[in-house]
Amino acid sequence: LPERERKRFLYGEFVKVEGSIYDKFDLETMSVDVADIPPFEYYTVGIDNTGTNFGAVLIGWAGDKIYVLGEKTAFRETMQNFDADIQYSWRQYNYVAYCDPAAAQLNQLVWNGTNADNAVSPGIDYLKSKMESGSFFIVKKNGNVLCPQLLAEMDLYRYDEKGRIIKEADHLCDSLRYGTCSHAKYGASIIKQ
Repeated sequence: LPERERKRFLYGEFVKVEGSIYDKFDLETMSVDVADIPPFEYYTVGIDNTGTNFGAVLIGWAGDKIYVLGEKTAFRETMQNFDADIQYSWRQYNYVAYCDPAAAQLNQLVWNGTNADNAVSPGIDYLKSKMESGSFFIVKKNGNVLCPQLLAEMDLYRYDEKGRIIKEADHLCDSLRYGTCSHAKYGASIIKQ
């Protein structure tokens, strides 16, 4: 195995990827057990959809603090089926779904959906500032994170040597950005009851 993966899998040591975008993220200090989460004022879902591959992240908001509560992925699926799965699991939260604006026609099929803000660098900066200020948390239950695939993507999400984002295996990272930054920009005013 490469050195980084050997340390992770053999010794349980996490080594950040060179050029890591979320290099300040620390699961030990940025996680909270589901029993200790505060009441939430709003819920958002970020959805990244690229035709037949989808990612979604459920986010709870307590003031300006962000709590990542769950994730969903689907491959070779339809938007209708993916949305039905999201609704089955999360509709009770009366969320607003912020969807990838590049898939505007698919977004019309999403319950309570609207186009997300897709400003990539400002979105990443927003999330990094939340992490650095102690306002970003991953929720755990019985010691297990509720969004393991998102964590894996965050671990590999990085810039290349020219400072460009490497666009691979990032559906949930994009979903996280859509669901948080769009809510921060547009606020609760668009929540549909």
